[in-house]
Amino acid sequence: MVWFSYFDKPDGEDCFQKIWFATKKLSAIGACVAVLDQIAVTHPPTNFDKMARAGHWILPFAAMGAVAAAVTCSIATIRQKDDYVNYLIGGFAGGSIWEIGRAHV
Repeated sequence: MVWFSYFDKPDGEDCFQKIWFATKKLSAIGACVAVLDQIAVTHPPTNFDKMARAGHWILPFAAMGAVAAAVTCSIATIRQKDDYVNYLIGGFAGGSIWEIGRAHV
């Protein structure tokens, strides 16, 4: 396995690898949050409920990572700059996924 660091290359390069990296990392964080939720808060009774609670946390975290990395890379490509503004806009886009996922429509 080849070691990958997100910041080895400037923004706008290796977009798919950066999206995959961010999705994997935030999926792992979502899994940790799901386990803590099940142990400390919800105590789901059945295996189906446990899997549903895991998906409730893992999927939004994975989507946030993918969207934030994709938008950051896209904005960097459009602007032709490698600075903090790319991450600011990507963070806003990723954070909006959290709010969309939590909306009870």
